[in-house]
Amino acid sequence: MKVFAALALATLAIGLASPAQATPVQALSFLQMEYDFVIMGNLPFDGQSPDGITSSVSGPDFSTTINSQINAPDAVTAIDQTTTQVGCSGCEPEIPFVSNRQLRTNRADPTEFADAQWNVESAISQDQGADVAAFAIGRQTIDRDGLAQLRITSSPAPAEAESTFGISRLTTFENTTDAEIVIPIRAEIGGDLLARYSGDDGLARTSAMQSIIFSGLSDGNLTTVTTADTEETTETGAGTTVAGGVFNSGDGIAGLLFSASTTAIGDGGFNEAMYSFFHRVIFLVTIEAGQSIGMETAFSQANYVEYTPAPISEVPLPAGVFLLCSGVALLAGRKVVRRKTA
Repeated sequence: MKVFAALALATLAIGLASPAQATPVQALSFLQMEYDFVIMGNLPFDGQSPDGITSSVSGPDFSTTINSQINAPDAVTAIDQTTTQVGCSGCEPEIPFVSNRQLRTNRADPTEFADAQWNVESAISQDQGADVAAFAIGRQTIDRDGLAQLRITSSPAPAEAESTFGISRLTTFENTTDAEIVIPIRAEIGGDLLARYSGDDGLARTSAMQSIIFSGLSDGNLTTVTTADTEETTETGAGTTVAGGVFNSGDGIAGLLFSASTTAIGDGGFNEAMYSFFHRVIFLVTIEAGQSIGMETAFSQANYVEYTPAPISEVPLPAGVFLLCSGVALLAGRKVVRRKTA
């Protein structure tokens, strides 16, 4: 009977002490994009405003965020680095603006981490128009990517990583003649967005925006011609969403506005959302005699992943309940045997 009681107590103790094991979690948010803008004022020369147009530019204005953290005693900052190069459009050869940033947090096992990054390169050519009053952009190309990822495979610990980067500029065009002038402008944008999540209790999200918005134009003085327009989406798993598209003057936008996002939400399985795109448009911008207009160009990108594990019960289900009930049943059985013996 002593052995019977010891077995019952041991079974009960195991049921109470067994912790629930967390499912390994891996999350990834990634994007890469290219952008090309060029004034086509005096064809066949690119990057040159038409004669009679005075052009100037202000900015850029920056907006950035980076974050990487794991709420665990063994978490430490493994990488915290920044690389910046000031651009020079008037140099020979031109020097692009470069911004690289990475912030990474590791646990004791470096294969468990939270990591955030961005890499941006922007090359600008000076406007070659004859009447440029100050620095102005005749052509600009931007290559950029962003990343946020995390991996938790041992004891659950809340974690997140975030990387955002944005730039905006304002260009002013003024017609100094007594006749209207049409400026052709070509813009191309393309790239890929990806959000992936494997496991429970979290999400991965990727978003991007690119815009060229005109202000001060008279009604009917902006025409948008679309010469290429492709989009492709892929969704794997129930916890995914993809949204996005390009909007222009036909949609009530005075210019071009591209926005897209992909989201993968943890539901215990593997979820992945992808979005690939390419758009090319040509603007015909009519500026009336003596008129001044504005053109704001801007882009932003955001990568975000998070893991917030649910509280772990000390008695895992269903195995914990089975062990607990088994222990109670054995103790009850022991009492019945003692009564019969008496």
